Amino acid sequence: MAREEYGQTWWGEQWLKALTKIDYANRIPRGKSYARKGLVKDINIDKGEIQAKVQGSRPKPYKVALSMAPISDATLGQF
Repeated sequence: MAREEYGQTWWGEQWLKALTKIDYANRIPRGKSYARKGLVKDINIDKGEIQAKVQGSRPKPYKVALSMAPISDATLGQF
């Protein structure tokens, strides 16, 4: 199911802001476009890693992954 809006929660908004600051290849807007079109498939979130398949212009979807270190409870308590 395609979505129209992203970053609706405080955490989601902060996540997108942080990623945008390091997105030198302009991947965030492209990723949002793929997601809006319903081209992101098979999303798996597990222990600090997000994996998905994305249907691009080629016949076979490609794999993407994003990983990060877990956020400690002490850090979360600051927010």
